[in-house]
Amino acid sequence: MRYCLGVHFPDRLSNDNLYARAKVAPATLTLACNRLRIVGHAIRRPELPLSIILHPNNQATEAYHRGGALRRTYLAQLIGDLNAINLTIKDAFRVAQNRTEWQRLVGSVK
Repeated sequence: MRYCLGVHFPDRLSNDNLYARAKVAPATLTLACNRLRIVGHAIRRPELPLSIILHPNNQATEAYHRGGALRRTYLAQLIGDLNAINLTIKDAFRVAQNRTEWQRLVGSVK
C-alpha cells in the first residue's frame, strides 16, 4: 500500500496516516468484522459444528509455539473480537438470533 501511495524508504508515514490517505480500514478490523459475520451465521445455524465449538460451556485452550509464545486459538481470537464490541459469548448467542441487531453490532467494528 505504501508503494501505491508513493511512500518509499526514507519517507516516514505512520500506519494511521497511511490508512487515512488510502481511505481504507486496517486489515485487522476487516478480518475481525469477517470473523464476527461468520460467527453470526454459525450461531443461527445450530447444526453447524462451529456452533458446538463456540458454545459458552466450552473453554478456550492455551497452546504454545515452539519458542514459548502463546498461540492464539480461533476461539480466543473470537473472544477478543467480541470483547472489542463489549459482548460475551453468551450475549453473542442471544444477540445473533436477531440478524439486524447482529449486523448493526458487526458494522460498528469498522
